[in-house]
Amino acid sequence: MTRALSSFVIALIALVVAALSVANRAPVRLTLDPFGTDPDLSVTMPLYAVIFLAVAAGVVAGGFGSAMVRRRRRSRLSGAPLPDLTATRLRPGPPR
Repeated sequence: MTRALSSFVIALIALVVAALSVANRAPVRLTLDPFGTDPDLSVTMPLYAVIFLAVAAGVVAGGFGSAMVRRRRRSRLSGAPLPDLTATRLRPGPPR
């Protein structure tokens, strides 16, 4: 039952992605320069590619955040201390 449901959901997502790709295939110019002074910092690509790249970047960022939370939670449950990152700060004192 769950395999059939997951197959249906994946097929539905694939259908939506295909429809999005066909409907948004016009090229758009993505400029990485907010002031528009340097045309070398822009790329022309289909709109669906921009949307997919934005979604992929969000998935990667969310996965990284989730991994950091899991790491902290696992460390807390195992009793092992996390490395103290405050010791790496610069403290006032005599130069070495």
